[in-house]
Amino acid sequence: MTYRARAFAALLFLVSMSGILVSSAEEEVVLETSKDLYIVGDTVLMTLTNGSDSTLTLSALPPYEIWDADTEDPIWIGGVPQVAFIPPHQSADYEWDQTSSATHDQVAAGKYYAKVSYWLGGQESGIYGVVADTFLIRYDTPVGERSWGELKALWR
Repeated sequence: MTYRARAFAALLFLVSMSGILVSSAEEEVVLETSKDLYIVGDTVLMTLTNGSDSTLTLSALPPYEIWDADTEDPIWIGGVPQVAFIPPHQSADYEWDQTSSATHDQVAAGKYYAKVSYWLGGQESGIYGVVADTFLIRYDTPVGERSWGELKALWR
């Protein structure tokens, strides 16, 4: 069992013991990156959409985490702990600069995923959920173009 699976199993156990309803609310809350493929150094743009009739409650800003999809290692963890809200049928945009929260260095090319945990309707009586989206970071495009993000990465 991977670290992620063990952590999720432990979370489900704790939540089930507390009597809180757990649901992914997949059709109502969506996290999407603007592209499936980014060049090293490009800014990763994400949109968190609340398509439900309830307010989305977040516990950090920015609310996302970035994980290495192959190793399950955390890459960017560290939103400032604070409660934030996304009203019903609205969305919020976030950016990640492809740096590690531990070292502040540019991450290597690879497969990553962004993840957001949320409460739909509030922490006391709401539904807990997690949404994620996977994306790739490459050193260059298949046709060999250079991007502004790649040039910026050389200066880091």
